[in-house]
Amino acid sequence: MKSFAGIKWFHFFWILGGLLFMSCSEIEKDETLSPKRRFPTRIIKKADFTLKDSSKVKMTLKAPIVYEFLEGSTTYMIFPKGLEMSYYDIKNKKPSYLRAKWAKVNEFSGYYQGRKGVLMINATGDTLRTKSLVWQKQTNQIYTTDPVSIRRLDGTFLDSKNGIRSNQEFTRYTLYQNKGELKIEDKN
Repeated sequence: MKSFAGIKWFHFFWILGGLLFMSCSEIEKDETLSPKRRFPTRIIKKADFTLKDSSKVKMTLKAPIVYEFLEGSTTYMIFPKGLEMSYYDIKNKKPSYLRAKWAKVNEFSGYYQGRKGVLMINATGDTLRTKSLVWQKQTNQIYTTDPVSIRRLDGTFLDSKNGIRSNQEFTRYTLYQNKGELKIEDKN
């Protein structure tokens, strides 16, 4: 049998196989290398995005840090330290505003989620506060099942224990298990 610097090939493969077996069994036990753990493909610090269409600003977004993930053909972004976003409707020159302390955006599926201290102000100045809020791009609706508090400029306030479903402009909405005070004009 041929030898490799004093070690027979048989012994060399035996030792190599043992090292591979030992190292593979150790990798399986190491929980930090679990396939469930995802790492971002790109990290953006002090993000400041402006989306324009035909030289008109459609949206501005600011975030301290953005993690971008690529999984197959799907790309999504996580904003672990929150975001502030202003978006403009075609009719309104005044922007609507959204702030959340954590957010996830999946442009491919059209799923946008904000969590932890979500604040939304529409173009007319109505304010919505909740723990979490989801926007579905395909249906142009926002919704949550968390408690919601709405304050309008006219002094009206509404609270909902079981959430809201609204159009994306936050001008027509349905509250679930709500209470509040409405200002009604006396026309007499």
